[in-house]
Amino acid sequence: MKAERLQWIDNMRGLAVVLVLLSHTPQIDYLQLALLSMYMLPAFFLISGYLTKYDGSDMFDYFYNRILKLLIVDSVYAFLLPFLSVSECIKVVHNPLLIIEKIINAGHDLFLGNKPMWFLSCLIVVNIIFVFIRKISKSNLVLLIISIIIASVGFYISFVVEKGIHPWSADTALVCQLFFTLGYILRDIERPVWYKNALVKAFITGIIYVAAIVISGYIFNPAMVYINVAGNNWGILWLTIPLILLAMYSGLCSSRLFTRLKLIPFFGRNSLLYFAIGNHGTSVMNKLFGIIYNKTGFAILSNRTIINPIIALLGAVIMIPIIWLVNKYMPFFNARFKMPKIRILSKG
Repeated sequence: MKAERLQWIDNMRGLAVVLVLLSHTPQIDYLQLALLSMYMLPAFFLISGYLTKYDGSDMFDYFYNRILKLLIVDSVYAFLLPFLSVSECIKVVHNPLLIIEKIINAGHDLFLGNKPMWFLSCLIVVNIIFVFIRKISKSNLVLLIISIIIASVGFYISFVVEKGIHPWSADTALVCQLFFTLGYILRDIERPVWYKNALVKAFITGIIYVAAIVISGYIFNPAMVYINVAGNNWGILWLTIPLILLAMYSGLCSSRLFTRLKLIPFFGRNSLLYFAIGNHGTSVMNKLFGIIYNKTGFAILSNRTIINPIIALLGAVIMIPIIWLVNKYMPFFNARFKMPKIRILSKG
C-alpha cells in the first residue's frame, strides 16, 4: 500500500515538474500558460500538505525537523545558484571580485525572498501558517474554515498590492496554504471509491478542464485566465479557483493510472533539484533545436506548440545523470538528510 501511494504521489509531482519546465520554454503564450498554471504549482502544495503528518501537538519538533530543515536547504541554494551558470562562472574567472558581489546579492535575495527558488521560501511560510492554524483547530472543518479566511486575505492582497515576488512570497503563501491544507485534509477523508474508474474520471475531467480554459481564453483576455503563482496573480477568482480544483482532481485520478512509469516518478522524486537546475537542461535542448533548425530549415522545428513540450521533456531527461550523481554523493541538495538530534527533543 505504501509503495502504491508513493507511486501516484511521484507521478503527480513528476507531471508538475515537466509542466514547470514547459512554462519556462520560449514563446509560450498566455492561453498555454493558463493550461499549465492551474495544475503545476498548486499540485506541489497539495502533495506537500498530503504528506504532512503534524497533529498539532509538538510544535517545536515540527519547526525543527521540517521548517528549519527547509530553511537550511533554502539558504544553501540562495548562495549556490548564482554560481551554477557557466557564463556567470566565466565572468567570475575574469573578475574574481564578482564573487563578493554575488554573495552579497545572494544574501539580499535570501532575506527578501526574491530569488529563483522563491518556491522554497513560500513553502516555509506556508508551513509556518499551517502549524499555527492546525494548533488551534480541533477538527478538519475548523482548519478548513480558518484556511479559507486566510486565503481570502491573500486573494484580496493580490488585487490591491503591486504584482511581483514579495519578501518570502508571504502574500502568495496566504493563498497557497489553502492548497496545502486541502492536501492535509484529503489524506484523512479520501476514500478508494473516489478513484474508482480513474481512467474515465481523469479523461472526462481533463477534457472539461481543457475546454473550459480554451473557451475562457477566448471569452476573456487570456492573461486574465492565466494565474501567476509566483506573482500572487490569481486571475478571475470565480473561474480560476474551480478550474484549479478540477485540475487537482484530474491529477489525483490520472496519477493512479500509470504504475509502471519510470521517468515521471523520477522527476517527481527529485522535484526540488529540478526546480533548482532543471532549466539548464531545457536551455541546452532549446539551443540544440535552434541549431538543428538553422541547419535543416524544417518548419516543424519552429512550431513552439509542438517543439516546446519536447524541449521540456528532453531537458528533464538530459539532467538525469547530474541528478543521479547529486543523489548518490550529495543527497543534502535534495533535502535528503535528517536534522541532528538535540537534547530538548530526546525523550530519554
